[in-house]
Amino acid sequence: MARAGRATKTVTPKLKVWVVFAGRVKFGDGRAELLELIAQLGSIKKAVAATGMSYRSAWGYLKELEAAAGFKFLERVPGAGPRSGAKLTKDAEALIPTFGEPDRGWLILAMASTLAGNLTILGSVANLIVVEAAREARVEIGFFAYCRVGIPLTVLTLGVGWLLLIAMPV
Repeated sequence: MARAGRATKTVTPKLKVWVVFAGRVKFGDGRAELLELIAQLGSIKKAVAATGMSYRSAWGYLKELEAAAGFKFLERVPGAGPRSGAKLTKDAEALIPTFGEPDRGWLILAMASTLAGNLTILGSVANLIVVEAAREARVEIGFFAYCRVGIPLTVLTLGVGWLLLIAMPV
């Protein structure tokens, strides 16, 4: 409860997510925004002007990112006029739309952490309870016997869940 005369501050939790290429090159919100602007504006120069980043920094980062990722992010169209500029490659286009979807990311994380509990006996307390109940009923379920069923079942359910979550609107 706030004291009289003091303004209350709003606390907002935030999450930063990034992809790391080659163990060192980070691709996060700022870089995704830069690439989205390049795609929208058709120009690195216009995109860096919108973000406040220097052209040299942006170009150097993009080259470093391409080297680490192993694929080109941009195709440059040389010259002057409306047909010149830059556009995203197909590989970059595939990466960008999924990056800025934190809601979907949280759903996938929640699904994966829940379903991955089926992988081994030790994956969840519920698994241990069932194994103990089976033991009391004189049915032995060993670690490797459980894994023979748990691993394929986990892979299957994670695959189906992933397909459903990427197909449904969030």
